[in-house]
Amino acid sequence: MKFFFTICLICFLSIKSSAQESLDDIINSIDNTSQTRIVTSTFKSTRIINGHSIELASPKSLEFRISHRFGPLNNGLYDIFGLDMATIRLGFEYGINDKMMIGLGRSSYQKSYDIFFKIALMKQSKGVSSKPLSIYYLNSESINTLKYNPKIDFKSRISYIHQLLIAKKVNDKFSFQLTPSLLFNDFENYNKNTFFVIGLAGKYMLSKRIALNVEYFYRLKHKKENSIGYINTFENNYNSLSVGIDIETGGHVFQLHFSNSSPMNEKGFLLETNKSWSDGTIHFGFNITREFTIENKSSKKEW
Repeated sequence: MKFFFTICLICFLSIKSSAQESLDDIINSIDNTSQTRIVTSTFKSTRIINGHSIELASPKSLEFRISHRFGPLNNGLYDIFGLDMATIRLGFEYGINDKMMIGLGRSSYQKSYDIFFKIALMKQSKGVSSKPLSIYYLNSESINTLKYNPKIDFKSRISYIHQLLIAKKVNDKFSFQLTPSLLFNDFENYNKNTFFVIGLAGKYMLSKRIALNVEYFYRLKHKKENSIGYINTFENNYNSLSVGIDIETGGHVFQLHFSNSSPMNEKGFLLETNKSWSDGTIHFGFNITREFTIENKSSKKEW
């Protein structure tokens, strides 16, 4: 009899515990739908490959970024497939808060210096006040410090770019971004000083810590009439196309990629990519970042 009552008591407690867990799950589900949750980790880094992503440096943290592009692969064994040559950019990026970051860098390409800020206009979210997309604004300026003979004026050395970064994390595997860009540059080699470029990029997760990225920038053709008709402003260079992988290794993200662009500031890879995938003039390169925490950061929810 005691054994029978013991079994009944265990069954009663089990049923009660199960019911309580089910009730807790229902309450949590209701709470989740009644809250707004920001969608995070659309991309793994603040850069997709060359171009910016919607990701920001963590609030109150400083990121040191090393970007490296070797020479063209089709140079062959003589240059060890481009390893004898390199274009480098060193930069710092600081997260002011969860909506804004700033950064600066220096490139060996044209001995350029650049500075930028990126700010969130709208963040993709789930829940009551859900938003289907993330929209960020980027402003970047760079200056070419090469010595020219004859000299060019200061105004012609500076370029400005305005970008909207429009992205969506479709699911845990796939994200994409559209990047309309307006660039101003008064350098004498161009027939115009205003250029419009459309960027398209995507990320696909191959595993929890490895992602495949593809990035393409299409420059709208600018034409100028002369005595023989219309000439193309971009007749001597190409649209930027890059493919790579991101490897997340706790504390930093290591990016390996192939691209027909060696410059790493916006004016360089958007307007001055003079290599082509079709003839094998492709650059192997990498980006690596290291994050340094300046202050304690608040935790954030992810999905």
